[in-house]
Amino acid sequence: MNAITFHLPPEVQRKIREIAEAEGMSIDVLLGDFAAHMVKQYEGQQLFLEMSNAGAPEVDKALELLRR
Repeated sequence: MNAITFHLPPEVQRKIREIAEAEGMSIDVLLGDFAAHMVKQYEGQQLFLEMSNAGAPEVDKALELLRR
């Protein structure tokens, strides 16, 4: 694994620590899980956009079928 260092305001750091403790996990695990979730969301959004763009030329054809 690689390490990433970034700065957070003290209040955010405190809240992250509280959340990690409440969830019974380390801050590293909490932030790793969060990052993995964000990556999955982003990839899903990109896939949706690719698929919707691929189908865009078919919109007029689909609307015509619905009008029949």
